Amino acid sequence: HSQVVKYSYALHHGLEEEFGDDLVRFTNYFALMDAKPPLEVIAGNMINERNTSVVLPVVLKVDFATKAAQDYGVRLQNVLSKYEHLLDSAETHVTSYANGIPIMIKSVTENTQRDLGMMDAIVIPIAVLVMGCTVGSLRLMILPIACVGLTLVTSFALMYFVTFVMDVSVTTPSLMMSLSIAMSFDYNLFIASRFVEELRTGISGPYTIATVVRTAGATIVVSGVSLVVSLLGLIFFPMDMLRTFGVGCGLCVFMAMLVALTFTPALLLSFPTFFEAAAKPNIMPRYFPRPLRVAFNGQEYVEADEKQQDAESSRAASCRGYDSKSSKNG
Repeated sequence: HSQVVKYSYALHHGLEEEFGDDLVRFTNYFALMDAKPPLEVIAGNMINERNTSVVLPVVLKVDFATKAAQDYGVRLQNVLSKYEHLLDSAETHVTSYANGIPIMIKSVTENTQRDLGMMDAIVIPIAVLVMGCTVGSLRLMILPIACVGLTLVTSFALMYFVTFVMDVSVTTPSLMMSLSIAMSFDYNLFIASRFVEELRTGISGPYTIATVVRTAGATIVVSGVSLVVSLLGLIFFPMDMLRTFGVGCGLCVFMAMLVALTFTPALLLSFPTFFEAAAKPNIMPRYFPRPLRVAFNGQEYVEADEKQQDAESSRAASCRGYDSKSSKNG
């Protein structure tokens, strides 16, 4: 018992040295019992009925879902380890450990980042495949991939300045990355689809890009502004975690919209010959399944190719029939 008491007072001293003014309160069960008169009512809530375990509450000046909370959790565990030797005795068999949100936040953050990373690794190839099938051109996949990179760089650069104003939740960057990927593919799908439609009407050049920006761009602006306004509404919640979600995700949507309306048309204008070839079907070989050939080569091309194949087969059959007759006559 004396070693546990000694450990509790040493722990209090160590926490004061480690955290200073950030230590709001440390409630010591043994200090309450040593008070004159003893505060048994309060102390009774800190120990179990068999007197085999006791809770020593520590209150720190930190928001629970921030990087600072994660750092404080690690420092708190280090303080416990520093004085744990005071409990090493064959007579006591006492162990100590830290618990609470600052301790759990590290594990939660690592698991969340791992899950979101796995989700992105699965979603990106599927998004590329779906967009490729929709627009019928693999070369247009360069647009969303380039936009994802630019959106991430600009969004995180702007978010750096936000950290000077508020504490950013540790899960916000992962959500920003996922949202940047999603919105970049979404907005570029609008532009690429409209671009291919315009090219197949026989129009090309800067006029095509102007038409795409005027039509698909209007849809992107309406969608982007609506999402940004909705996300920024989270700023008015009295929780830093939700507020940083709103700011970070709002920045991502805004930058994805801005990049799609500026950088994507600039790429299309800078390399017109390369991207205008997207109107021509990617000649997927005949041995691929028909639905896949229709998705990439286009319905009209596949039907024309099948007619040509039938005609070639008929000519080949006619030639074989003619050769067999000639051999008999010979």
